[in-house]
Amino acid sequence: MSRLRADQGADRKLAARLVRRADILIDRGRHADALDACRQAIAADAGCIAAYRRIGALCLLLEQPQAACDALDIVLALAPGDTDALSNAGAALRSLGRPAEARQQLEAALRINPGLAPAWFNLGLAQADMQNWAESVACHARALQLAPRHAKAAGGMAASLLCLGRAEESAACARQALSWAPQSAELHVCVAEALLALGDLAEGWADYEWRWLVPGRAPHPYQAVAVWRGENLAGRRLLVHAEQGFGDVIQMCRYVPLIRGADAIVLEVPRALLRLFRTLAMPAGAALVARGDALPAFDVQCPTMSLPLACGTTIPADVPYLHPAPEDVAVWQSRLAGSAGVRVGLCWQSGVRPDLFNRLVQTRKSVPLPALAPLADVAGCSFVSLQTEADFSGAPPGLRIADHAGALSDFADTAALMACLDLVVTVDTAVAHLAGAMGVPVWLLNRFDADWRWCGPATWYPTVRQFRQAAPGDWAGVMATVADALRARVAG
Repeated sequence: MSRLRADQGADRKLAARLVRRADILIDRGRHADALDACRQAIAADAGCIAAYRRIGALCLLLEQPQAACDALDIVLALAPGDTDALSNAGAALRSLGRPAEARQQLEAALRINPGLAPAWFNLGLAQADMQNWAESVACHARALQLAPRHAKAAGGMAASLLCLGRAEESAACARQALSWAPQSAELHVCVAEALLALGDLAEGWADYEWRWLVPGRAPHPYQAVAVWRGENLAGRRLLVHAEQGFGDVIQMCRYVPLIRGADAIVLEVPRALLRLFRTLAMPAGAALVARGDALPAFDVQCPTMSLPLACGTTIPADVPYLHPAPEDVAVWQSRLAGSAGVRVGLCWQSGVRPDLFNRLVQTRKSVPLPALAPLADVAGCSFVSLQTEADFSGAPPGLRIADHAGALSDFADTAALMACLDLVVTVDTAVAHLAGAMGVPVWLLNRFDADWRWCGPATWYPTVRQFRQAAPGDWAGVMATVADALRARVAG
């Protein structure tokens, strides 16, 4: 028995030494090596709570939230009141897309220690994930009281202020944080989006260039080539390449016809936009290439979202600037010949993005199909789906939506279908941008935390009419208003 106790004591001492080594490695920024030392400590002493605690924190830093949760669950089983473990568990759960559970852990930590600034910061992020932006602002403000010059807390506060429609306060908050962290790309982008929402396009687009330095953002394949910033292009060949989603490319391609003086211009776009973009009034001699196809030689490059800064920040007024092919329109006129009354195209689902932030935004942008029920009571309309992939199993009783997804192979097909409609009713997605770019009447079903494109004095599409949530998640109020407006349209 004494030999067993001696062995256990030796194991605990070895584990303690390994934990101390991990702390030294953490101070030196060698997080992966520190994690390895902590795992060795657990191999020596499975009950080493200090090692599990550090594993939880390190896995958070190394963006391994599930591993962090697993380690912190053990800590909390052994020490339920460990506030650091509760705080880190909250952060890990949020990273896993479980904000309600995150809030529970963070609030538990703050009940024990109300002065824990990291817990207030992470609670602010979790509240924002749940669309509780006023609460998020309050949490970030508390974190800043406890930890002045906490730039990330100020950034979270600025983001939530923008979601509340308080763009001026958002910009001021982010600018204050930039005085503490002037190289923070996230803060510059936050300032940019607030300024763009306010209509300050010149300064907004300048700050938006920081987007490429946001941690975790994948670089574009042409980053080694000089960026065109609007200087004289004489003697040079320019590549303009698509960036972000389909809607962003449709929105910004209007600047391509303004480019002058280049020896050659190549516009590279996703293949799904290729046929549609052949109708764009490109400069003489410009070439259009599908992404993935061979490119001609070029000297400078410009992402599409940088075009306003390079070409001049005034929004070109020429709308429509994209057009369907007449022969395609004729085909759709034939297909829709039996559609009586006002023809209304519907798009209720936004495209899914891979990362957590954009998944949350996509969820807020999309209308659950059952919420379209008020449209079933509007007589005199024929509804046509503009979704390329749609599940109609939740369709409200009495709402008939014609599905032509099998005939929509690209955006040129969608444009031809739209040209045969009287109205497009859509959430904030590429369909809204396409309808606007074609000059088709479009009613935008917009979330409470509307994107900067639809805010302020800047008008990107003159045919858009917005129906915006009065409160986060209130699609019922939006759809009731849309149904009334549609009845008036039919009667008119």
